[in-house]
Amino acid sequence: MYLRLDITIGEFLDFLDKKVGKGNYLLFLTADHACGENPNFLNDHKMHVKNLDRNEVKNRIIEISENLYGVDLIENYDNQNIHFNLSKIDSLGLNKEEVYNNFQEKLQELEFVKHAFTEEELMNCSPDFLQQEWLMDLILSKMGSSAVV
Repeated sequence: MYLRLDITIGEFLDFLDKKVGKGNYLLFLTADHACGENPNFLNDHKMHVKNLDRNEVKNRIIEISENLYGVDLIENYDNQNIHFNLSKIDSLGLNKEEVYNNFQEKLQELEFVKHAFTEEELMNCSPDFLQQEWLMDLILSKMGSSAVV
């Protein structure tokens, strides 16, 4: 279903152009969570992927925390997002940004993580960040031959 999404949207835009008139409409496309890649499709195209067990990932994150700081600093792990226990970080006198950066470094060593983003990177997404080769490769692999960033 998702593999045809761009074709379906193109057909819908063609329909609107014919029925309403090109330039005579305003279209908004929204998504709540986007769509995940299908592991079977990716494996068929020579990409080494597998479904991850949420509890296994959470346990690995807690292990990273305990190895770095001797305690579990994770408040919650949900939807591929790590929520830190900020009061615990404060009570231990740790620097929040330093904790985030240390976790990012360790997460990127995991075999199933392509890239981990800190809160700062997500909130302050700069054009330079968007032009990183690995990110552009990822965007282009999902979009085809062109991307607007």
